[in-house]
Amino acid sequence: MQKTTARQRLTAVLIREFNIRLGGFLFVNIWTAPIVFLAVYGGYFTEFAAAYSVALIHELAHVICAGFFGVGVSHITLYPFGMCAVLSDGYIPSSYKEFFTALAGPLSNAVMFFICGILYNLQTAGFLLLCMNINLAMCVLNLVPALPLDGGRMLKAILSSQFGIIRSYNFMLRVSRVLVLMLFAAAAAVFFLNKFNFSLILISAFLLQNLCSEQRSLTIVTVREILNRKSAYGEEMREYRSKPLCAAAGAPARGILKHISFDCVHIVHVTDKSGKITAVLTETQVLDALCRDGIRIRYGDIAA
Repeated sequence: MQKTTARQRLTAVLIREFNIRLGGFLFVNIWTAPIVFLAVYGGYFTEFAAAYSVALIHELAHVICAGFFGVGVSHITLYPFGMCAVLSDGYIPSSYKEFFTALAGPLSNAVMFFICGILYNLQTAGFLLLCMNINLAMCVLNLVPALPLDGGRMLKAILSSQFGIIRSYNFMLRVSRVLVLMLFAAAAAVFFLNKFNFSLILISAFLLQNLCSEQRSLTIVTVREILNRKSAYGEEMREYRSKPLCAAAGAPARGILKHISFDCVHIVHVTDKSGKITAVLTETQVLDALCRDGIRIRYGDIAA
């Protein structure tokens, strides 16, 4: 059987998601075409073009910041109600790099808002006022602490440095579901009270769709972190912060997955029924045992 390359797998995914390539770095979802048509037909193309231009600059800010930190970006995809830069590895293996890469987007909107404001004061123009409003709205919306928005990624990065990437990711997914559903409820109210303005509903749908993708990303992060941890110690000399954990001998060893973090390693102190420490295990030993013997293995079995 012929082995598929990463590019072939990416192409298959893009075809399945109805995305077409425009150049080597930009993809457009085919469902964007009806939105463009409706914008032209309804006389809103100027607003549409301004919004997507601002969104493109927002995403390019992410790309530039990611490049500064050595994080690869695969492509940018234009969707009917938003735009998204896709990382080559699916996630950023560093809390502070993820925080500042996420911050770059809203920060670019804030900078553009002030630039447009200065130009508007020099020469009053409706287009400049429009750009100011779009940048302000995009900055505020992206600072909401919910995935997949930048505010959610920034909060996840902060929590990851303290509680581990997997536990933080799970927590942020739960919080994000609540916030997105609240946004849906607010959007429905606006739909009926504000002359049937359904823009917020479309934004909520876009966020909900991407939230489902975040759930799939969590699985990828979990597997990659296990594989990376199993190989990192032997391949490079690095200094890690260590954190102690105490666990009963009969506790499932898979519990350590909730604590895995980019920035530290864990030392597990295994205790007996009286609370005495009977063994000390490294994070690598536990992960090796989970991969070798399955997720049902207990700390006591590994220490035996």
